[in-house]
Amino acid sequence: MSRFLRLIQNEFIKLFARPLIFILIVLIPLMSIGYAFLLKSSVTSYYYHSESPESRMQNRINELTKLVEGGFADSQFKFDGDFQRPGMDIKFPGMPGMQEDPQNSLDELEMLQYARSKGYEPDSWKIEALYKAFEYKSQARTLEGSGDSEDERLYLQYTKAADDIYAAVDRDDLIGYYDICMRILGLQNAEGDYEKATVEAEKAVLQLRIDKKIPVISRFSDYRTTQEDWQNETLNALFNDIYNLKMNRNNQGMQLSDEERRQLEGEIEVNTYRIKNDKPPVEANSLYGFLSVSSSLVSFISLFIIIIAATMMASEYSQGTIKLMLISPYKRWKLFYAKLTTVFLVSLLLLVILFASSVLAGGLAFGFDFAGSLIKYNNGRVEDMPYIFACLLKYLLACPELLVMTSLSVMLAVVMRRSSLAIGVGVGFMFGGSIISTILAFMPYDFKRFLLFLNTNLSAYFPELNSIRFFDMVTSGVRIEGMTFTFSLIVLAVYFICFTYIALDSFNRRDVKQA
Repeated sequence: MSRFLRLIQNEFIKLFARPLIFILIVLIPLMSIGYAFLLKSSVTSYYYHSESPESRMQNRINELTKLVEGGFADSQFKFDGDFQRPGMDIKFPGMPGMQEDPQNSLDELEMLQYARSKGYEPDSWKIEALYKAFEYKSQARTLEGSGDSEDERLYLQYTKAADDIYAAVDRDDLIGYYDICMRILGLQNAEGDYEKATVEAEKAVLQLRIDKKIPVISRFSDYRTTQEDWQNETLNALFNDIYNLKMNRNNQGMQLSDEERRQLEGEIEVNTYRIKNDKPPVEANSLYGFLSVSSSLVSFISLFIIIIAATMMASEYSQGTIKLMLISPYKRWKLFYAKLTTVFLVSLLLLVILFASSVLAGGLAFGFDFAGSLIKYNNGRVEDMPYIFACLLKYLLACPELLVMTSLSVMLAVVMRRSSLAIGVGVGFMFGGSIISTILAFMPYDFKRFLLFLNTNLSAYFPELNSIRFFDMVTSGVRIEGMTFTFSLIVLAVYFICFTYIALDSFNRRDVKQA
């Protein structure tokens, strides 16, 4: 063993005698810092808005005023006969060919003018409460004068609810407003599956709002400008998940598979836990967010490994130093595995440098805040742990990919015996194979499960590791039905064995005179 370790030590000395390795070691921190500030710029641009809530609200008032004063000439709303809303100075002439009662637009305009007269902030919960009252008034109007006793009862309930909401808003009573909404939900006669699923989802979300006193977000606020308002975004996701689970449908309208159902149930439990325990998800513009996203830079390490292996192995043939190696007392297979082990250890070193530089870059860009939780659903219960473990796990999950790419790089270097050719073929295989595999992932071919590059992103099997707001699409990866974490590990192991065997066989059998 000591002789083998001495071989590895010698390979390290020869490798680090080349300036290339130092260039790559310096390049990784530069990439991390550049990526961090690029991400910061992207997130800042995403959250930027050019229109204030006040401007949005005023624009809506202007639209409604123009619509009303123009007699709905430019809209589908037309009305026969003059109409004037009590308490408003706006009167418009009737127009032939009535298609729909313009009362809704008039009610909305009156409601917004009321909010403006009271001085309510355009981005406050009170605006959405008044819109809910406006909704109840519209529902009441559809029931008015039907002659049915049940309709008359609901008409009175909706009308009273609208008036009660106005009173609750005047009292600044958020919980009182939610109680009114819960009361109306209890009145709704949900007969169809759609209605039942909607009501149940609304009740569940509304109860959480009541328990935690979470205000709704005004429609005049751009949710992208309220980075800290994770609660409403989580509640919206919770509503969709509960609704889809009750309807037994996914977002594409297809029936849920067993795996999708389990995933939905887990997401519901996790989001409910977040709300109840005030555990916000990790933001992209945070240290942990960047650490999670920067794990995608591991692909560059694979690229560097191709260059290092080609330089380390193929140059031995091109420069003729392979003859000096073979006349040493070491057997060929030991020389081969010493080089293979050295390349893999260098790849691990580069991975550690990437992680350390990502911590530094993320801290410089977003601050060294190590607060945050990884929340996941496992075996019927919610688990909560520091998010640093998620970041470390994502980097550890990259090790099998690096091991396979190391064996591939060494194989190409041994077989090609020319540095430039080995690098060119390796880079082409890496990028071309990745693109082709991604395309085939969306085609109905069963063999696609065995493609190398569809099995390298092992973190895709752990959705909780990718729960980063704003950048979920970057970190989620491609998931194919029938593939599991164990399956991908086995596929990667088979590729590693095949690449290593081909490289070892070529190294042992081929005559160095052919170099």
